[in-house]
Amino acid sequence: MPQKKLSYLYSSNKREFVICIFPEVRHRLFEHAWFDLNSNNRTHPVGLKKPNSWGLHDMLGNVWEWCADVWHGDFYGAPLDGSPWLDGADRQPRRSLRGGAWDVDAFRCRSPYRSYDHRDLATSRFGLRVAMDYV
Repeated sequence: MPQKKLSYLYSSNKREFVICIFPEVRHRLFEHAWFDLNSNNRTHPVGLKKPNSWGLHDMLGNVWEWCADVWHGDFYGAPLDGSPWLDGADRQPRRSLRGGAWDVDAFRCRSPYRSYDHRDLATSRFGLRVAMDYV
């Protein structure tokens, strides 16, 4: 997204920058994702919304991406090679979620936003995003 379309707010209590999406770019989310304002409170078949810049559909919204990573509050100690972060799996029942779902607001339907839930929970809000690499 163009820099002028975003605003960065500093949250002193969490010491992090938060990206706020303003109305002039929020309409793009309607074109690319199912979220609380357009989902009619349900999931939808993949591919009904526009793909992202890489041609991938439903990378935001519709269902949370259920990640293999064990939930950690920050990224200190995370693997640098892209492999799942499994440290603490025996002690931590929560797993990471990304990308938002049909029942969340626009702020949560973005790739940097992370959430978590219990590893044994089954719900229509969680799913997998499958990708294939042609060789």
